[in-house]
Amino acid sequence: MTISETARTLLSLDNVLMLTHRRPDGDTIGCGSALCLVLRQLGKTAWVLPNEDAHGLFDPYFEGVLAPADFQYDAVVSVDTAATGMLPDSAKFLKDRIDLCIDHHGSNEGYARETCVDAAAAACGEVMYKVFVEMGVEVTAPIALLLYMAIATDT
Repeated sequence: MTISETARTLLSLDNVLMLTHRRPDGDTIGCGSALCLVLRQLGKTAWVLPNEDAHGLFDPYFEGVLAPADFQYDAVVSVDTAATGMLPDSAKFLKDRIDLCIDHHGSNEGYARETCVDAAAAACGEVMYKVFVEMGVEVTAPIALLLYMAIATDT
């Protein structure tokens, strides 16, 4: 799907759970956390699924966005994850429940109900920025920092 279609899809979601990949890097963490903040800015309920593989170095970037155990989500979005085999153990049970995947890997397996892949992007953070612009949201300083981390650590 296109950037515009992805933006419209995200605008239509309400209770959203974001997934990052196993052994998460700055790109997947930055994208998941930035998307969480953007959706909240729009008045939606959004959380990032805790990732047991995340290094403590990234704890500040998960501040306030990790899902409580009892979060009831309506939609699941994966970011920077080319295949369900890349999901951490904590997310494996969701592999057939992913509504939208936003990615930059040309090798993406198309496992989600809807997929937005921009293989020309050096990082998923670039794709997310394009989606945010299309959504018409304010890229605040915290969101910009997360996108910077995403792009800087993947390029």
